[in-house]
Amino acid sequence: MTTPREVVIDTAFNGPPNSAHGGYACATFARATESTAPVTVTLLRPPPLNTPMTLTGGGRGWLVHADDALIATAAPAPAASSALLDPPPPVDATTAAAATRAFAPRAHPFPTCFVCGHDRPDGSGLRLAPGPVPERPNTTACQWVPPGAPGRPVSAELIWSALDCPGGWVRDPAAAPAVLTRMAAEITGPVEAGRPHIVVAALRREQGRTRTVGTAVYAAEPGSVSRPLAAATAIWTLLAERPRPPVPTGSRPRG
Repeated sequence: MTTPREVVIDTAFNGPPNSAHGGYACATFARATESTAPVTVTLLRPPPLNTPMTLTGGGRGWLVHADDALIATAAPAPAASSALLDPPPPVDATTAAAATRAFAPRAHPFPTCFVCGHDRPDGSGLRLAPGPVPERPNTTACQWVPPGAPGRPVSAELIWSALDCPGGWVRDPAAAPAVLTRMAAEITGPVEAGRPHIVVAALRREQGRTRTVGTAVYAAEPGSVSRPLAAATAIWTLLAERPRPPVPTGSRPRG
């Protein structure tokens, strides 16, 4: 049993307006386990923002609570399910640029999302724009230059975040909104700030209300090796109903 650890996710890192971004939350919980092996995180409830959460457990599994509510679970990822075993193939820089330009966030269900939202009042966030890849059905790609001092390592939280949202666009989220409910990611690196990268996502299968998606981050610089610097497997679950847009309050949103 590990010592209970408290985690808090700042309001800047939202997905839906009132909950944490799924990829960011999964990375936060995975890091808190201090596991040296890949971890699969399952989100059972929307992770709250700016709220103390407690992680408890040990090497076989962990629980994340906010007060009495079970928010998430984490467990070692089976080796056979390694995200790096079957990543989406890379695309070249020209294709990634064209896909980014083709991004069409019509009726985006979460337009202020930290990663793929483009309606944040302060212009913050990663502002990824995953668009369709021609001749690859249910596949998206986008350019990504991680923020920060050039050459500095990018945090796991930002990498998991970038691996998350492109998977939500392999199907039109305006027609069938879904949220991330499970994610496992592996980082082989280096993913460095200020350098161009390409994120690719591909639908693997659909079953009932769930979709399984693979995503990967590749270096975009000429001559870069075509192996992923990071990869993830994620499960998305369709929402029972389309989310309503947040009601304006007249105050400046915090993210």
